[in-house]
Amino acid sequence: MDGGKKYVIWVSFPFAVVLSLLISRFLNWYCHPEMYGSLKGAMEGLLQNSDVGGYEMPGVLAGILIAAFIAGRLRDGGGTLYLLDVMAPGTALGMAILYLTDRFGIGCRGKVTFDVPPIDPELLLFVYDGSAYRTALYVVQFTVLALIFALTLVFKFRWGDRALIKGREEGSTAIFFLLLLSAAEVPLDSARYDTSFLRSNGFVSFMQIISALI
Repeated sequence: MDGGKKYVIWVSFPFAVVLSLLISRFLNWYCHPEMYGSLKGAMEGLLQNSDVGGYEMPGVLAGILIAAFIAGRLRDGGGTLYLLDVMAPGTALGMAILYLTDRFGIGCRGKVTFDVPPIDPELLLFVYDGSAYRTALYVVQFTVLALIFALTLVFKFRWGDRALIKGREEGSTAIFFLLLLSAAEVPLDSARYDTSFLRSNGFVSFMQIISALI
C-alpha cells in the first residue's frame, strides 16, 4: 500500500524465520547451558523432534531486524527502516500467537500460585502444573501483544508519517512498537518463574535488560 514491491516481503520472510529460530535458540543456550550438552547439540535439536530446549523471544526481533537489513538492500526494498515499519504490526501479532501456543503446552510460567478448591485445570487463566495452580501468564502476554498489535496497526496507517526519528519518517512505527513491547515485557517477564538471566547476572533478566536498552 505504500508503493513497495511485494516480492521484497516474500524474500525477507524465510530469512526472518530461519534467523529467528537460530538466534532464539542460541540465546536460550547461552542463558540455559545446563539444558544442552553443547552449542552444537542445541542447534542440532532444531532439526529433531525433541522437547529438549527452548527459545528466547528477543531472538525473534533480532532475526527480523537482520532480515529487514538484507531485504532492504534489494531493488525497491525501501531500506531497513522502511521494512521494519511494514513488519512491525505482523511481528506483534506473530509474538502474540507464539505466546498463545505456549499456553496449550506446559508453559504456564506464572510465579504466583493459588490454593483453590479442585477446578478444571484447563481454565483459561489458571493451569495446574502438578503441584499447584499457577497463573497462565502466557495468556496475559498474548492479550497484551494482541493489544500492541492493534495499536501498532493504527499507528502505522494513521500516524506513521509522524517522525519519531529526527529528520526522517521511516522507523517511527517500529520504534512505537518496540517502546510498547519493552514497557510491557519489563513487568511481565518479572512475573515468570523461569525467567532467563545472563550467566554473569542473576538479578535482572535478559529480557528486562533488552527492554531497558530499547
